[in-house]
Amino acid sequence: MKSDRLSQRSRQGLPAVPVPPVVDAIAARLAWVTRGDEHLVAGLLSQPYLHGQVIQSDHEQLLVQFPFFSAVHTGMSTDDYTLALVNLWLAIEAQYTMGNVLPEDVLNGLKETMTITRQRDCQRKYSDISVSME
Repeated sequence: MKSDRLSQRSRQGLPAVPVPPVVDAIAARLAWVTRGDEHLVAGLLSQPYLHGQVIQSDHEQLLVQFPFFSAVHTGMSTDDYTLALVNLWLAIEAQYTMGNVLPEDVLNGLKETMTITRQRDCQRKYSDISVSME
């Protein structure tokens, strides 16, 4: 039933999933931090909603533009993608709270924060794995 609605929406030229309004606010912040064009950033952030999920090309384009946004992966649902975007937005806001007000300072803080967060996630995910070298 859901796939019927999604395909009907795409035949009508509409996004498979409506783009949440918060995407525009996040795009504005990201455009400022990365010194990019706000409309291009908003379009890039909206792509997964057009497809109903994050597809390979979305993933690649997002990582090229925002290498610190490694929480995104191919096959991610739009709900999870929206949560990842909101987490990114909160990370940007946290940089302001820490006193980083210049775009390059915020960007450097994001790179550091998002890298550390990703490392912790990987450590948690793979902490039970042990390797025997016998």
